[in-house]
Amino acid sequence: RLIYSSHTGVTSTSGILNEFASAANDETVIVKVTASDVNALGIALQVSTATTTGSGITVAASALTTGTGLAITSSGASQTSANVISVVQSGVTTGFTGALIALTSASTTGSGAGMLVTMVNTSAGDGIKVVSNALVAGTSTAFNVSHATSVLGAGNSLVRITSTSIDT
Repeated sequence: RLIYSSHTGVTSTSGILNEFASAANDETVIVKVTASDVNALGIALQVSTATTTGSGITVAASALTTGTGLAITSSGASQTSANVISVVQSGVTTGFTGALIALTSASTTGSGAGMLVTMVNTSAGDGIKVVSNALVAGTSTAFNVSHATSVLGAGNSLVRITSTSIDT
């Protein structure tokens, strides 16, 4: 280990154990983790926490106007079965009422999208694929669209499927 920071106290009221602060006003990178190809099976950054009601990682980018709060890119030409993002939840027992992923988007006068998926597959593949093998009799649903806050006005749609190409 080149750097080891250990906090052995049991409490730290609103404490910060390590902080990197900068007043740079250019494209400065504050923290960079780089792993060479020798680390092919390793992990460049691992965050492990036992928090029960807190957050493992928090990104606050409240001053964004046209930037990106979190950018994840992958451009390896030899990708075959890689996942750029993999989110796995396991160990959940009966009574779970949360969501694996919760997205909340708000706009008062803009026409932004809550989620935008753009696919550029040239020969095969799915834009969005839902596989729900564990549905059981009762109230399970693979895809549920609901709207309950106001009346949909003229020109609005709950679900809209559009194709602007010549379909065969």
